[in-house]
Amino acid sequence: MQSVGKLVVLLICGLLLAAAPPAEDVDVAALIGAATQGESQRSILASLKKIKPKVAVPVCMELLNDRDERVRRVAALALGAYRSKVSLDALTNLLGDIDPTVVAAAAHSIMKIRGNAGLDLVSGLLGHPSVRVRCSTAALLGKVGRQAGTAALKARLGTAKMAEERSCLLRAITRGDRRFAATTSVALLEQQDTRELGVAVLVLVPREALVAMAASLVKPTDEEFIAATMGVAGLLGDAGTRWMARRIDSRHASVRQAALDILLSRIGETLVKSLLIKAASTGQITIRARVIDALADEKARALAPLVRAWLVGQPFAVRAAAARALRFVGSKADVSRLLRTYLNERDQSSQENLPVRVELLKTMGTLKQVDWVPVFVDAVGVEGEQSVATDALVAIGPPAVRTLLLVVKVGDSRRIPFAVEALARIGEGVGEAAGGLFKHPLESIRVLGRDLMAASGDPEAVASLLTLLRGNEVDDPVPLVEAIATFGTVEAQTGLIEASQHENELVRMAAIKGLGASQLNNNNVAEALTTVIENDTSEAVRAQAIRSMFRLGCKGMVDLLIRVIQFDSRNVRIEAYEALGWAGDPRAIPALASRIRDAVEKDEKTRLKTALQRITRRGDLTSMRTYKRWHSAFKRAIGPRAEGARRAKIKRGNRTIHYRTAGRGKAIVAVSGYHGGDSWIPVLDRLAGGRRVVTYDARGRGRSPLGSAEFSYKDEVSDLEYLRRHLKIGRMVLVAHDVGGLVAVAYARTYPKRVSKIVLVSTPARASNYGLDAVAQRRLKGVWAKDLSSLDARHAWFHPTAWLAYRNAALAPGYVLKAHLAPRVSAFPVLPFVRQQVSKALSRLELTSLVTGTKIPVLLVAGVNAPLRSKDSAALAHLSKKNKRIRLVRLKGVNHYPHLEVPTQMAQIISNFLKP
Repeated sequence: MQSVGKLVVLLICGLLLAAAPPAEDVDVAALIGAATQGESQRSILASLKKIKPKVAVPVCMELLNDRDERVRRVAALALGAYRSKVSLDALTNLLGDIDPTVVAAAAHSIMKIRGNAGLDLVSGLLGHPSVRVRCSTAALLGKVGRQAGTAALKARLGTAKMAEERSCLLRAITRGDRRFAATTSVALLEQQDTRELGVAVLVLVPREALVAMAASLVKPTDEEFIAATMGVAGLLGDAGTRWMARRIDSRHASVRQAALDILLSRIGETLVKSLLIKAASTGQITIRARVIDALADEKARALAPLVRAWLVGQPFAVRAAAARALRFVGSKADVSRLLRTYLNERDQSSQENLPVRVELLKTMGTLKQVDWVPVFVDAVGVEGEQSVATDALVAIGPPAVRTLLLVVKVGDSRRIPFAVEALARIGEGVGEAAGGLFKHPLESIRVLGRDLMAASGDPEAVASLLTLLRGNEVDDPVPLVEAIATFGTVEAQTGLIEASQHENELVRMAAIKGLGASQLNNNNVAEALTTVIENDTSEAVRAQAIRSMFRLGCKGMVDLLIRVIQFDSRNVRIEAYEALGWAGDPRAIPALASRIRDAVEKDEKTRLKTALQRITRRGDLTSMRTYKRWHSAFKRAIGPRAEGARRAKIKRGNRTIHYRTAGRGKAIVAVSGYHGGDSWIPVLDRLAGGRRVVTYDARGRGRSPLGSAEFSYKDEVSDLEYLRRHLKIGRMVLVAHDVGGLVAVAYARTYPKRVSKIVLVSTPARASNYGLDAVAQRRLKGVWAKDLSSLDARHAWFHPTAWLAYRNAALAPGYVLKAHLAPRVSAFPVLPFVRQQVSKALSRLELTSLVTGTKIPVLLVAGVNAPLRSKDSAALAHLSKKNKRIRLVRLKGVNHYPHLEVPTQMAQIISNFLKP
């Protein structure tokens, strides 16, 4: 029974096998023909492997003659897969096929069938017309890696010109001769057009590439090639990083610099940090110092024990770098070491070790050791150490005040200036120092005392100054009064009013100038100035009181001066004519017209006519008769509405904001910088045709009083928003000059939905004076420089109003490139006290951080000849490149005041910018 069952099973299996089609019956031609239908080459070859060679090979050989190149290519590859030697002749004939892909496939199959024996046959294809065939042939020869194949590749490399082919050849050569490939590829780095090819090959042979690049850098070469080698090394992992670290010791500075730059850019990596720590120990001095600085910035704790040891016995640059590094990696344990090292350096003082001493003092200052105050006070008397020692004392703060006051008290002329600066910056003890400063026999120290009081802002200083003034304890009270004038407080104002009645004419003059410059306009000031004008015995003092009253815009000034011109002396009358003319009040016209009849001197008549012309804008009102004829129409002639403009003011708390509007339509608002808003009128009035233009005087500028001496940029932004609400403006365009631009962008940052566009003219990166006066003096050398230097010597920091007007007029030709434009600038003087307060209020604003990333269109305008610092110019260029919404326009032949120098051009630039 079991044998019968086995027979039945075998019978069933036989029947099933007979029913299945044999593999030989599969249509090979149809399978290969599927390549024309989009079937992948790989899947076709996989299917062909399941068919026996004796069935598939004859069909494939027939298909080598097919019309379709895809069929011929798959057939050739299939013959290679079967390793059919009988097909060699047919495949050899196929090397002359017109299709490059078929030729490449035939060559591939020949090499699979014949192996190394096919080298001679295939290598001839390196001269094939098709670069594709040449590249595939190079790959085949490279895989073999035989000497003969590599030789053929090298020979072809010498004649190849196409970058693609050279790349293929070099990649193939890396299989047989890695050193040759590396050396050849390094040479390719020298040319811009072959550099990318060289890099692509060098990363395939990292070890040989590093050896070849090291050999190429033995001799001096160009910086681009050095940079390319460093870039390749950066792609080669840790080995490349170590290779770059060894280049820091190169004999050539350009190689050292390039390697160091890349390593410092990757200093955050653990390996790089460890390599740099080793480099800091030996090698070229400047490189060591730079590495120490970079590691210190990264707070590399492993550097600490090294720099402690390097404080002594090392070159000066390394010792200075070590001292700097301890600011970042040091600890309290370094206190005694730093002091000991500094004292040793002082014992061996020389110009060479000055940088070491300076860095030691800077580091010591960060530790704020109170018991080091005597050391720092001693250092402020050493040439070169004064500034850093002063900073260290300021860092210690109030505990240093007593010792600093002692310096002032003993009258140490060499150290007093720096002690005074430290006291002013600390902001304490200033009042206690006043007596010693103003009683000092040297005028320079007394002037320094005035500067200290002005810079300190210490309320206690005012009380001390007033005590000295009232007690008549000072031989020369003028600097004392000038110092009081720098404080914008009620107490200071009271002291100045008292001083305006002083027996000394010079003191009265200084007090009245101070009242005019204080910007504190109230009834007490007006009454005091009125008393002086009516009662003072000195013509010069009465004239100065008129100037101060005009500066402050005191109530009742016009009525008072109308009386003055009737009875006072000639010099005082002339000052009153000037004030009345600039005040522009039509009530003064009858009095001025009547004075023309009584005036005897030609000069006085000329002054009267000028005043009338300023008020009326007419030159024919030289008698009462002509005045009466004109009287009925004077409102139209003298009113600002003749220009379509209106002046007004608004009260905000105890402060007043003066503004001017003209035109109708979408609003353009000019933001004050250091000058008043009227400086924008020449530009904005040209835009008033289809827009509403608004100018306003910010705190302490133009007609607006300063109010509180202390304010911040937030107050400036708040004032602008208050004005916007008052004028019921929706969205507006902001235009600004100088530091006004910082206020404008700060406002836009706070209220982005209320600003449509911003125009910034000559706006610096930060609020500062950046040497504008110095540039003007250089341009005027031989004309005004000597006169200004003598004036500056007498008025070291604080410039009263009268002298300021003279100084501004003197410097104005230097502010512009064309002399005839000078009056446009001199018409808008800036009080140094106001400039100082504005710079202080805006000091935290930085243009780049405020504007970067803004979605509001911004136009940056700068004169090519403006005295901007290099970093300010770089910041403007960087902003315009980084953000497409920011555009930079540079005006040739223009200095710092484009809106005053070329108002027509500026108006056109703004108009074009505002177009949709």
